[in-house]
Amino acid sequence: MASGIAYCLTRPSCEMLDYRIAWGKPKKLKLAPLEIPGMDQTNPDPPLVGFLGSMPLDIMYEVLMNLDYGSTGKVRLLNSSYRRLVDSFPAYGILKKHARQCLRVMRRVKIDLQWSVGQIFTEMCSPRCRTCTDFGPFLFLPTCSRCCYSCLRSRDEYAMAYLSTLKAIFALPESAVERLVAVENVPSCSPMNAVRYKIRFCPCLPLASVRQAYETSLDIYGDEFQLGQAVKHFNKEWRREWDEHLRQGVCYTADGRLVTDMFPSSSDHLSRGPEVQNHNFCYTAEGRLIERPPVLKQIDQMKRIIFDQYRPQKAELISTFLPFWNTRTQTAEPGMYCSACGYLWSVSQCPTPQDIRLFQRAYLSIEIQTHFAECEATKEGFRQHNWKRESRFRRPETYQSTNEDFLITGNIAQAPPLTPQKRKRKRRVSRA
Repeated sequence: MASGIAYCLTRPSCEMLDYRIAWGKPKKLKLAPLEIPGMDQTNPDPPLVGFLGSMPLDIMYEVLMNLDYGSTGKVRLLNSSYRRLVDSFPAYGILKKHARQCLRVMRRVKIDLQWSVGQIFTEMCSPRCRTCTDFGPFLFLPTCSRCCYSCLRSRDEYAMAYLSTLKAIFALPESAVERLVAVENVPSCSPMNAVRYKIRFCPCLPLASVRQAYETSLDIYGDEFQLGQAVKHFNKEWRREWDEHLRQGVCYTADGRLVTDMFPSSSDHLSRGPEVQNHNFCYTAEGRLIERPPVLKQIDQMKRIIFDQYRPQKAELISTFLPFWNTRTQTAEPGMYCSACGYLWSVSQCPTPQDIRLFQRAYLSIEIQTHFAECEATKEGFRQHNWKRESRFRRPETYQSTNEDFLITGNIAQAPPLTPQKRKRKRRVSRA
């Protein structure tokens, strides 16, 4: 077997939805004080499991598998019998131990009720990206599907848009909008310049999948011709409302800048200018949100319009890290990266798309040796231990590899843990 040098990431989801970066450190729960009446009283009768106690254990696990993670935790809090039952549930324990970051993000963006424990655990046990054959270390939240970094940045299947924008562009009624999986509380990727401009904090609008909205609209209207007629009607009403609010008074762009400061003439409001090309909405002084209407074009070009103008700057903001659970070895694998491909990407003046893809690609421990046998960078001798990894992320201080690269040789690949352990320094004792 071929040998080479690889590394793991201490925080793989620093560019995606990372709980600590986006929302800070999670708060710890505080215990209730013992002075509350009734807290010191115990129940003399033993707790019962109820109807579930008469069912076989595999059927009880099947019931828990169809519940979402939050409901499973509530079942655990009923009594001690249910607590032992849930703690013995293998899928719940694995998700709680190895996918805690992913579960926190799903709860924060309010889609934890959309997917059950079984669906999340199935994706955790499946290593491959749903749109290619590479290893996918990330989870696309709107569809609860595993994906890789390259597909997340290039595939149209992962295009997102604001929920109100999809409603107007695809002429979706309220009943159809409720069926879409909306992702809320997504942090804005636009920088807020509070020194130069008057800033107002932008509300976090819910996002939804463009493909899901497009397929839903086709199911409602049948064909693209009927959909195009409905879209034109929605756009006319939307354009009239947009122009009316621009004429009424002060409006703000998506990043908090005054529209009147950027375009003094009312006829130039958001009509041109690269600095406001990606602004998706504005809001009045009273706080009412107004979405920017799209340009009327053919329905077959609508998807590309959304992908170019209404997609967030980083589609990775709708994904988070999810390790692969190997059922054979009972271990969680975060993925390994080839050090030679990373070094070749860092020293190349004009890296090719293939070089960028190999730098971004993650491998399993059983397949990275096959990559070493075919890797041109490894064959050329790019096996540097301490090469400067220029981060492709906006926060290079959080995108860090482990302390040292590790050598993979033979049939065994031992990767360091995600969080490297700090060595305790021995204190010198001076003898008098």
